Amino acid sequence: MKNLKYLLLSLSIGLLSCESELEKTYDELGNIPSPIKTDLKYTLVDADYAAIDPTSKTDDYEKYKGIPSEEDAIAKIPAIILNKLVRVEGAIAAVNFNMYRPTATITATTTYEVSDDDYASQGGNIARFKNFSTEADIVRFLKAKFPAAVKGNVIKLSYNYNVSSVATPMTKSFLLNSSLTWESTFTLSAANYTTLGQSFANFSDKAVAEKRIAIYLKSTEKPFANAGDIQSVIYVYSYVPTGGSRINEDTLLQYQYDGNEWKVIPLTTPQTLNFKFKNGVWVSNNIIKYTFVAADYTAAATGLASETTLVNQVANLTSFGNFSRTSGTTGWSDDAMLKAFNVVLKKNFPDAQVDQEFLLTVNVYRGSSTTENFTVVLDTNKNYIYLKE
Repeated sequence: MKNLKYLLLSLSIGLLSCESELEKTYDELGNIPSPIKTDLKYTLVDADYAAIDPTSKTDDYEKYKGIPSEEDAIAKIPAIILNKLVRVEGAIAAVNFNMYRPTATITATTTYEVSDDDYASQGGNIARFKNFSTEADIVRFLKAKFPAAVKGNVIKLSYNYNVSSVATPMTKSFLLNSSLTWESTFTLSAANYTTLGQSFANFSDKAVAEKRIAIYLKSTEKPFANAGDIQSVIYVYSYVPTGGSRINEDTLLQYQYDGNEWKVIPLTTPQTLNFKFKNGVWVSNNIIKYTFVAADYTAAATGLASETTLVNQVANLTSFGNFSRTSGTTGWSDDAMLKAFNVVLKKNFPDAQVDQEFLLTVNVYRGSSTTENFTVVLDTNKNYIYLKE
C-alpha cells in the first residue's frame, strides 16, 4: 500500500510537469491561426432574447424578440454565444438577430382632458379663448405639461380647437417619438372602423389592419403625401390569449409613402453582425466581406493605367479580367495588388470610416484560375493597408 501511494504521487507530479511544459510550449508558439476555415453561423432564438435579462419576463427583448440597436447587440450578443459556438482563437462568427425599433412601440398611454387652468397657463389667445389654434400650440402645451414623458408615450388628448373662430371639441393622440418631440398620430375612430369594413371598433387581424389602413391613408387621410413621408397610426388590436379573456390593445403602426403607396415600416428587421473570438472572448468584428465583380477589375485597370511600373500587369488584367499572381512580368505583387484595392474600395465605398476592415475575395491566376483572399483596413491617411493581426 505504501508503495502504491508513492507511485500515485510520482504520477501526479509527472502529470503536473507535463502540463507545465505544455503551457510553456503554447506560450512559445504564440498565437496559433484558427483551424476554422469558414465562418461559424448562429441565429438567435426566442430563448436567447429571454435570457438577455433573466430577471424579467416582460422586458422588451422578450416581448419583441429582438434587440433595439446595433450598439446594444454588440454589447449583449457575446454573452449569448459564448457557450453556443466553438471557442477557437481567431474564429469568426456571423450572428443573425432581429432588430426592433423602440420608436414603433407604445410604452404607455395616458388620457387627458385640457382644463380651463391649462388654457390659462398658456397665456395669450389660448388663455383668452380657451382653445388651441395650431398644432404647434398643442405641442408646446404637451412639452410643458408632461416633462417626464419618455419615447413611446402616447397622450390621448381632449381639447378645444379653433375651427373658423369656433371652439370645437376634439380628441387626438400624440406620440413622443425618437426625436423626443410630440407628433400627432392618425388614431382610428369608430366611424373609421365602419368605413374599413369592421363590425366593431377594432381589428382582430393585424395583416388586414395594415392593408386596409394603408389604402385609407392614400384615398382619404393623406392623399397628397410626398415620397418619404412618414405617418404614425394607432388602432385597437383585439385578441384572446390562450386561456385568458379578450384584450383590446392600442397598437402603433408607422407607414412610409414610397411615391405610390403607403407601406408599413417593419417593427423588426433581420440583421447580421460579425464577431471574432479573441483572447478568450467574443468581440465585435466590423469586417466587410467583398468579392470583386467584373466592373471592379475594369476599374482597377483604368485607375492604374498611368502607373508606369504596372504597364504589363494592367494590360494582362484588361485582357483576362483577373490578377496574375505568377512570377513573370505580368505578375501582380502584394504591393501592386494593394494599389488596385485602393482604387476599387475608394470608388465603391467613398464613405468608409478609418479602421474599417475589408475581407476581399478576388480572381487570380496561379497556373490555373482560382481565388485569393486579402484583408485590408483604412488607415488614418484614408489609404488601405494590409491588416496585421
